[in-house]
Amino acid sequence: MWGTMQELIGGHSSDAAFAAYLADWRRVGQQRVSQAVAALSAIDGVVGLLLGGGVGRGAPWPLSDIDLLVVYADGADQPALLQAAIDAVRDALMPPWIAEGWQSGLDVGRLVYGVGEVRAALQVPPGAAAARGLLDDPRWYHAVDKGFGGHAVFERRAGDPTNLTATLASWLTASRFAPATVAQRLMATRQSIEQTLHLRAAAIANGDALGATIAQRDLVKWCVTRQLELWGERDASQARIGTRFEQVARSRGADDLLHTLRRWSVLEDADVLRRMAQAPDWLHERHDRSLRARRAVGEAVTPLEDARDVLRVGALYESRRLTTPPWPAWLAIPEDVRDLPAVDVRLPT
Repeated sequence: MWGTMQELIGGHSSDAAFAAYLADWRRVGQQRVSQAVAALSAIDGVVGLLLGGGVGRGAPWPLSDIDLLVVYADGADQPALLQAAIDAVRDALMPPWIAEGWQSGLDVGRLVYGVGEVRAALQVPPGAAAARGLLDDPRWYHAVDKGFGGHAVFERRAGDPTNLTATLASWLTASRFAPATVAQRLMATRQSIEQTLHLRAAAIANGDALGATIAQRDLVKWCVTRQLELWGERDASQARIGTRFEQVARSRGADDLLHTLRRWSVLEDADVLRRMAQAPDWLHERHDRSLRARRAVGEAVTPLEDARDVLRVGALYESRRLTTPPWPAWLAIPEDVRDLPAVDVRLPT
């Protein structure tokens, strides 16, 4: 999820600057990874960096975040000083990146691991990570997904025969679709769906249209995540997950599910056209840049599909900033909570 309005639209660079970035985005992206790795590896105590996400898997697009997992030396000042140093690196890199035409998100600092706990994890067979309780730790739960297909981009001890960070990258990839890992993720998403349904019901009972709408759209997000897991897929890009889910759903003859989730989100074709006509300039800018970026990598996406993706994520982000009505029309928050689309969730095992 985008954290700030500036992150949402990639800063305030001109369209010409974005066009220049888009024409050379692969080189710029590689350069930014190198800059981030050089700055982070210089932090005292950092001994390994693992590049994950789409960039690490070799499947970037022009608006990709740079996702890095950190391995630090046992006994290093962590988490406070290490986190402060990581934040300082991010703060230093953002302004020049924005000036280049687009701000790459730098997702680093949440998935941080000591050498000792990495060595302990690597003693567990990848298929047993869930059964041994390792994935009960949210850091490892998210690491097996974020690090899937990733690779080491820095090892402090180049002569270490264990190649700890590279071995960790292989272990995370092997763990991600192990049957026990998938089973745990299905259980976790089921729990998230059930909790969100309770939040939705409580908001409706209180006449809270905003809270109920947020819960309902979170519900759709969790239903999409769970269904992809059931299909042996994963939600690789939050900015584009809607279209990708719909493509997979169509290929599996699940058109009814596709339209059901659109209806719950008020994102059928006519809804998208109406809401985009009401949307603020920054959302149109995001749509324009997202569509151009997707087409730059040959993605077969229509303007309507990209607008739906941008509305889905942008509305979730913007709704959480609101406190009092009137609600912006483009968010499609009903005045009366009883007008919220009805839902009927039936969870397959």
